[in-house]
Amino acid sequence: MKPATSALADHLLGEVTTLCTCWKVTRDDGVVLGFTDHDQDVVLGGVTCAASTGCTPTAIDASATLAASNLDVDVVLDSAGITDTDLRAGLYDHAEVEVLLVNWAAPGDGSVVLSRGHLGEVKLNGPVATAEVRGLTQAFVTNVGEYFSADCRASLGDASCGIDLAAHTVLCTVATVESRRRFTATNAAPAVRVTLQDRIVVEGRPFTHPIPANAFVDADGGDLTYTARMGTASQSDGSPLPEWLLFDAPTRTFSGTAPVDSPDYTIRVTATDAGGSSVHGDFVLITAATDVNTPPRVAESLPDQTVTEDTAFSFSFSNTAFSDPDGDSLTYAAALGDGTALPEWLAFDPTDRTFSGTAPVEAPNLTLRVTASDGRGGSVYDDFVLFTSIADVAPQVEKGIYDGGLVTFTSGDCSGLKMEVKSSNGASVTLFMPMPRAIAVGDTFTLQPGCDRRVETCRQRFDNLVNFRGEPFVPGQDKAMEYPDARSG
Repeated sequence: MKPATSALADHLLGEVTTLCTCWKVTRDDGVVLGFTDHDQDVVLGGVTCAASTGCTPTAIDASATLAASNLDVDVVLDSAGITDTDLRAGLYDHAEVEVLLVNWAAPGDGSVVLSRGHLGEVKLNGPVATAEVRGLTQAFVTNVGEYFSADCRASLGDASCGIDLAAHTVLCTVATVESRRRFTATNAAPAVRVTLQDRIVVEGRPFTHPIPANAFVDADGGDLTYTARMGTASQSDGSPLPEWLLFDAPTRTFSGTAPVDSPDYTIRVTATDAGGSSVHGDFVLITAATDVNTPPRVAESLPDQTVTEDTAFSFSFSNTAFSDPDGDSLTYAAALGDGTALPEWLAFDPTDRTFSGTAPVEAPNLTLRVTASDGRGGSVYDDFVLFTSIADVAPQVEKGIYDGGLVTFTSGDCSGLKMEVKSSNGASVTLFMPMPRAIAVGDTFTLQPGCDRRVETCRQRFDNLVNFRGEPFVPGQDKAMEYPDARSG
């Protein structure tokens, strides 16, 4: 039995009733719209439910079981204050809907909730939109739990992913407009890609400390210039570096010899693009009086590699991929990810950090582990995947960092609206769908990166393999289900 106030319950028991149906739609942005099938407006709880709006609900399909209850509402666009533009812009996505039974002669007596749910699928048919209202029990028919998949099941930036989207989001301004789907942006500020690691130096002992090449990234794909100053936890104090500490901007390398009794220093590295926009990262230079060994660290994740079977190859990883806080020289060793030796066809030269060989036909993908040791008992390792591809198959092109990302307009007619990015090339942005409203020069928007959920993207673009929620190396079909393909013939 549905609850009702005593006044409304007495009215329902009377011989003559003055009842109507009202429904309230609450959008995610807080806007509330009201409609009624009565021939006059009904004010309910401060919301005016408009009459003669062209809204026609179907019968409510409900039951006492956990089966999802649903109804459809036909809306004549514009007459109900709901426009085609707002629907296409997603302003009504997942809006909350309440269907209420009301005494139109005394709406203050309260209401009976006939149904409650959220808007689901919306179909446009000329001037009429049919909106599906999904009941609260819809949640019980939703798949819950994870399943095996080669691609990541997390969404970029959610709790499972762990990526801080704010650190990868840039603010841009529209420079030119080609259409509602394609436009160019003025200079986008660089962004911090890798957090700078603190460094321990020993008093009286020379050291060098390179900043990783991928620590900062320019959204426009341009070159960055670097400066270093003294800093604090919140801002640069503008002071130059101490005389004994040198910074070589072209190689992003600090060097020097800390004198005795040197304090710890907060160093701020600023990366500036050609347009004058900049971003900074801080790290602490910790001075120690005694030579206490600190293990090496991974400064840049090793990128996955793809080689063609039956074709000679060679590749090296950067000398800044690993760093040692004490400035110790590092030596390198390579093995498979499980610690076993490399296959006979794959060689590793630790002197120049180079892998080489010729992958045989049908060679499997390999997880390789590189270990860096400081010679004083400290070591660290990083894994990467060596993929083998079939000859004469074009390699997959790596997508731009913002391909599949999200544009959110922060000013102009499109303010508050979002759209997925199809492709981005420098300052040019192409959306998957045209914006429902006009884009104008000077409009501002934020640009978030995209993720195609592949393990290579997770490792190379976001350095987040530890949170990858997929199983890219789980074997596929078993022998009984195999069939000829391009590899087997």
